[in-house]
Parts: sequence; structure tokens; C-alpha cells
Amino acid sequence: MAPPRNVRIAVYLSGGEIDLLIFDRSNYDLFMSSGIATPIREFKGLRGGAFNFEIPVRGEYYIAVRNRSESTVDGKIVLTFWGFESDLTYLSIVLLVLGMVFWIFGRFFERRSRPR
Repeated sequence: MAPPRNVRIAVYLSGGEIDLLIFDRSNYDLFMSSGIATPIREFKGLRGGAFNFEIPVRGEYYIAVRNRSESTVDGKIVLTFWGFESDLTYLSIVLLVLGMVFWIFGRFFERRSRPR
């Protein structure tokens, strides 16, 4: 089963601030080679906090942490994938409708096949 696309990023830092950039594969490669790319999401000047967002399409993503200062920044970053998977909602609705159609046809043909 595919993972949910909702992401919570919790940042716990001490000693400074960072930039957090989230890239898809092509932009990450561009960022690593030139230092300039367009991130999917960018959080600048973080000292801590929690952020929720939705990944547009499932796939391979990369997180780059950038320290623009001369000091060392300590801390941790916690990623949590959460939420109700909307793809399953559509599948459930289709199966419910198909089940109702089969039930109605079954009742209809049951009445027609009974001897009078």
C-alpha cells in the first residue's frame, strides 16, 4: 500500500537557525551540482517548530539542510507521515456503488425467476 502524502516536519534546534529545503529528484540533482534549484517546499530561518504540508505526488524526495551561519547548530528533525489516504476513499465509493448495483440486480432477477 502506498504511504500517505501528508507530512509533518518537527524541527528541534539549539544554537542557531537553518534553512530546510525539500526537493524532487531532478531539482535535488540540480541543487547539488549548482546550488540553485526550485524546492517543492522551503522553510527559511528555522529555529524550531512544526510544519504540516501535502506532498503533491508520491515519489522520491530529498531534504537539504542549510546552515548559513558560522556557528554549529545542534538538534533533530522528525518526519511523520500521517492522514487519511484519499485514494482509498475513491476505491471504497466505487466498491460500494458496485455492491449496490449487484444487490439491486440480484433482487430484481430473484423476483423474476420465482414461479407464480
